[in-house]
Amino acid sequence: MTTTPTQQLSDAGVSIWLDDLSRERLSSGSLQKLIEEKNVVGVTTNPSIFHAAITAGSDYDAVIAEEAAKGATVEETVFEITTTDVADACDLFAPVAAASNGVDGRVSIEVDPRLAWDTEGTIAEAKHLYKKVNKDNVHIKIPATLEGLAAITATLAEGISVNVTLIFSLERYRAVINAFQSGLELAKENGHDLSKIHSVASFFVSRVDTEIDKRLNAIGTDEAKALKGKAGVANARLAYQVYEELFSTERWAVLAEAGALPQRPLWASTGVKDPAYPDTLYVTELVAAGVVNTMPEKTLDATFDHGVVTGDTISGTYEEANNVLNALEGLASPTTTSSQSSNPRAWTSSSPAGRNFWPTSKVPSPLHGRLPNPHEHSQLRRQRCCAAGHRATHPGTCRRPDCHQDFRQGPHSVGPDAESESAIRLGWVEAATVSQPLVEGILELRDALRAEGVSRIVLCGMGGSSLAPEVIAGTTGVELTVLDSTDPEQVGAALADRLAETAIVVSSKSGSTVETDSQRRVFEQAFTEAGIDAKSRIVIVTDPGSPLDKASREAGYRAVFNADPNVGGRFSALTAFGLVPSGLAGVDIQAFLDEAEEAAEILNEDSPENIGLRLGAALGGTTPLRNKIVIVEDGSGIVGFADWAEQLIAESTGKLGTGVLPVVAGPSAPEVSSGAEDVLVIRLVGAESDVQLGENEAAIAGGLATQMFVWEFATSVAGRLLGINPFDQPDVEAAKIAARGLLDARPEPTPANFVDGAIEVRGGAWLGDAATAADAVKALLGELGTDGYLSVQAYFDRIAFAQLEGIRDELAGSAAARSLLAGVRASCTPPGNSTRADRPSVRSCK
Repeated sequence: MTTTPTQQLSDAGVSIWLDDLSRERLSSGSLQKLIEEKNVVGVTTNPSIFHAAITAGSDYDAVIAEEAAKGATVEETVFEITTTDVADACDLFAPVAAASNGVDGRVSIEVDPRLAWDTEGTIAEAKHLYKKVNKDNVHIKIPATLEGLAAITATLAEGISVNVTLIFSLERYRAVINAFQSGLELAKENGHDLSKIHSVASFFVSRVDTEIDKRLNAIGTDEAKALKGKAGVANARLAYQVYEELFSTERWAVLAEAGALPQRPLWASTGVKDPAYPDTLYVTELVAAGVVNTMPEKTLDATFDHGVVTGDTISGTYEEANNVLNALEGLASPTTTSSQSSNPRAWTSSSPAGRNFWPTSKVPSPLHGRLPNPHEHSQLRRQRCCAAGHRATHPGTCRRPDCHQDFRQGPHSVGPDAESESAIRLGWVEAATVSQPLVEGILELRDALRAEGVSRIVLCGMGGSSLAPEVIAGTTGVELTVLDSTDPEQVGAALADRLAETAIVVSSKSGSTVETDSQRRVFEQAFTEAGIDAKSRIVIVTDPGSPLDKASREAGYRAVFNADPNVGGRFSALTAFGLVPSGLAGVDIQAFLDEAEEAAEILNEDSPENIGLRLGAALGGTTPLRNKIVIVEDGSGIVGFADWAEQLIAESTGKLGTGVLPVVAGPSAPEVSSGAEDVLVIRLVGAESDVQLGENEAAIAGGLATQMFVWEFATSVAGRLLGINPFDQPDVEAAKIAARGLLDARPEPTPANFVDGAIEVRGGAWLGDAATAADAVKALLGELGTDGYLSVQAYFDRIAFAQLEGIRDELAGSAAARSLLAGVRASCTPPGNSTRADRPSVRSCK
């Protein structure tokens, strides 16, 4: 009996999957027909496939209209359509899955490509997709980016089957297999049945030839042209060699003994792009037992019609394949090893956000219609402003014509000097949306902890890792203990309070913050000594791949949340750094993110009325520049917001001899009424407040999430106007290096100039004849210039010695009205130095 070429492929051990899915295929029976007649045993999908299906006809009109009537966003509608189709396809392939013990009958659905560089976001969405589809034979597609590797491991560890996509290089393929085996090892530890976990590694073929052929054509020699159309097959064949190698190791043998099945190579992108090549090239030349070939229907039809299957065409070809790649390298043409880092980013354009996914006539946009008036959320109200005889209509008179920049346009929008850094630091722009998948996991962990009697959350973190959640929790009235110090008394107080009911969140972006690690170790010791399973009480927030990330996963801590590495610490309020501790403590983080998303929509408008642009112009674009920004809490109801904004502005703009100096002050502070020409007062007010503003004053009102996003946006605009990069922090790094140098060198203490009771006084020649602490302060204040400021660095337990903040207004009142006090800062106190006034200094801000 004559068999078809597709049957011959199946007999050779190749699983044929269709690279397409639509509602029409499901409802018309055409997909069922392919199963029955052309040996199709699985399906892969991606956003481009669904885009084509949805825009091609009217099959989805009803569900689109239904979702729009519910007020669903475009993304919510996409999610509903794709997960429904995939679930229905899983049902169709269920008999195939049963007959193959789950090896085939698989249907793949891809995580949002915009999460390709967000480990934690990918993990969260993978779980969300798996839960929504709710079928055993679904594959969750995750891209093989560096960030994706950790997500692959974590997803498999949960017992979820994974299709790893967008693999181009042999080096990355090895990393994918390692991630797969690591995931199975964790899944085994977690008690999952390894025989139920399936995975494929999608190695792209024709796209490699498309790219390489372009370069060969550019070279133009006969030798170059002779290599056209050979790179893709050679690369794939060598990938199969890697597969044979890495699934023959002792490591794999242990997993196989436990029931694990190997991760099969899947040949993807098998449609021929060059019509000069045989239309079955990437099918008949890549035949071997245990592989999958996912084909567009055109390629499937060609194979069924005239494909010539001669058995295994991979084994024994490795030397020839190596010769091809060596010849390519000899031509100085970049081979496929360079494709892995660059090519995946091209496919983000397949996501709904990457291009115009929906035709306007298809999907109404109810989200914009539901937006409140922007002034209900945030308003910058201003009156007149006088400075050096110049009168402007408001404090934010912009000095440059290009200040209205849309940061969603990408790194170039912040200026050439900041472009390289901002290329990896603009994740905050979409943080409110990208962070949405985190919510479910955070709330599930919160509920689990509460069920175990854990009702107290302690946040161990410094700077940007602690300020935002402290503001979020304080404003919403939720208890969150913030331990941002290594002061023994402050740490001791945190340990002594309800340890049995406590879990800690250790937050460190770099994963190497010494203070934070010290806090983790002391709590871990305390938990253990109290007979509490320490691992079950420690939650980690850090960047993917950081030292803390790796160590925590190895240690088996309760949970590890990876933050978006493309968001700097001070811009991280809407990422895992702000959400995890706040959500575990009891904050409604879903409502928080929803408000921020609405604010993002408002700020996306390139308009003179854009609140972020106006505030940014006020901060960094006045003429003349008012480089002292006094932030006044005046009835906003947001607890500690000014302190958060202070760090955001200071670290973002203070560099290269420029910037603005933010200062937190009360409504009655001397600076507020000083009338100094270089001071701008910004009042944080309530939405309904009727504030009477004076000269050089502005007021802003809005909800917490709105304010945070507005100030991040405005600070970035200010950096653009000031001509500096708002996303790096050279002075912060320099200070760390200097501090480490002092610790390593351990210089002898500088002798005191004199001692007044319990106070040692040190200073330079400006001390003059001063013999008392009062004389020293008077001499210091006398050094202030018209554009100077006084900074008091007080190393105390900021909670126990909160009353110390009262001295700032007294000092400010004693100084000339033209000068400014930069606030009392508190951090840990070295034992025995609690009464020491250490090196007061005079600095200028120009």
